[in-house]
Amino acid sequence: MMRVWLTRNRELLFPAITVLIAFFLLANLVKHGILAPSALAANKDALSALNSAVNVIVIIFGAIFSYYRFFRGRTFFARADVDIGVTLLPTTADYNIHVITLTAKNIGSLTIWEPVPEVTVFQVGPDGTHQSRWDNWREARSAWENERMLALIDSGETVTFTGTLNVHKTIWAVTYIAFLRSSHGEIWKHSLTVSNLEKKNT
Repeated sequence: MMRVWLTRNRELLFPAITVLIAFFLLANLVKHGILAPSALAANKDALSALNSAVNVIVIIFGAIFSYYRFFRGRTFFARADVDIGVTLLPTTADYNIHVITLTAKNIGSLTIWEPVPEVTVFQVGPDGTHQSRWDNWREARSAWENERMLALIDSGETVTFTGTLNVHKTIWAVTYIAFLRSSHGEIWKHSLTVSNLEKKNT
């Protein structure tokens, strides 16, 4: 329980600990008479220099707090925008073909290493909802690319994965929940629900 609380509030602990350290430092100086009125009057020049040093320290800590408040998680952090699209292709057989396209764009400042797409499929029909895991992806590659090259997404780049799934025509609708996992453990996801019923021309 304590570990969970520390994890959720770790960004607040640093400023709080800093304030406590400053408070106890001032209390210790007062206790030993260093900040007594007589001592302050006798050391005006030293106090002036100390005041300048304190101002510099305050500015540094202010910059650190501003980073934690406004920029942490936005810079030097892996971020991705994941989108999934599904196109239904009717067939003369007992199933429809769903063409699935997953697009991942690196919108962060760090490279995403070894991205692995996965999908959880929920098929809804007259017999209820059936869940399955599907990962039959094909990465969109040029014929000149080496199949063994290290998979990565550089900052600002976009990669596309495609695949097909046969869905029986008795199924009413399908929900796709797509995940993109990196080798460092980051996970991004997106979901989409599509109808499996053929549109009739009117």
